[in-house]
Amino acid sequence: MGHTGYFDILVAAERKKKAPKYFVTTKEKKAPVSRTHRKCSDCHLIKEMHKFPVSKNAYLGRTYRCYKCTGVVNRERKLRLHPPKPRVLKPKKTHEEKHEEKLAAEARYRDLNRQRLRDNMRTWANIPYNRLWQSLKARIMRHTQSQPYSISKKDIGLFPVEFQSYIEGLWKPGMSWDNYGHRGAISAGWVVRFIRPASQTNWEDYQDYRRVIHYTNLEPAWWVDVSGERRVFSVSNIDISMMPNARIIYNVS
Repeated sequence: MGHTGYFDILVAAERKKKAPKYFVTTKEKKAPVSRTHRKCSDCHLIKEMHKFPVSKNAYLGRTYRCYKCTGVVNRERKLRLHPPKPRVLKPKKTHEEKHEEKLAAEARYRDLNRQRLRDNMRTWANIPYNRLWQSLKARIMRHTQSQPYSISKKDIGLFPVEFQSYIEGLWKPGMSWDNYGHRGAISAGWVVRFIRPASQTNWEDYQDYRRVIHYTNLEPAWWVDVSGERRVFSVSNIDISMMPNARIIYNVS
């Protein structure tokens, strides 16, 4: 390497050292007022830095348009690109029309899913405590001639599965879920009867209604023994060993 090449290298290195003093970058030209404040490019107000949207490409990680001006620009762009459509007011339907549409929709669903609903009902009816619940509601409706109060755990005193276990614990020899009910072979069927006769119950009184459907007032019995009997409620009708709460519930002295 000659002396001329060595001299050129020294000159290039010297120029490289002095370059930052003579050239000003773009970021230095657009430098903000400070690192905590910035001037908005739209409203031309000096605001704090946290009032500007975050941007990875902007200087100090914040844009030069504040949040308020950015919202105005975005709303104008949305109206320009997606103009609002004229609103068409539809006539409101009456209550009778809505009810008729609901009934028609239910009828269409039943027609399209007849087999599915039949299978669901058959599966539901095979669960023992569902059969007990439905039978109890049907008996109450026969006495009240109307829809009964909601039968829940609070009224009976037990959860459905517990109520099923309670009835199974009172079964007499020969009773099972296969011969539950009095349809078909009458001599082989059994039902759940009220210990306190329904004829001595004031069904319009909610408290008296709850006393009757409480689990301590229910027991399994053969249908042939229940169908023709006319019982009078007394202490002799209750097995106190199996139903310790009977005296408290019915105020039997």
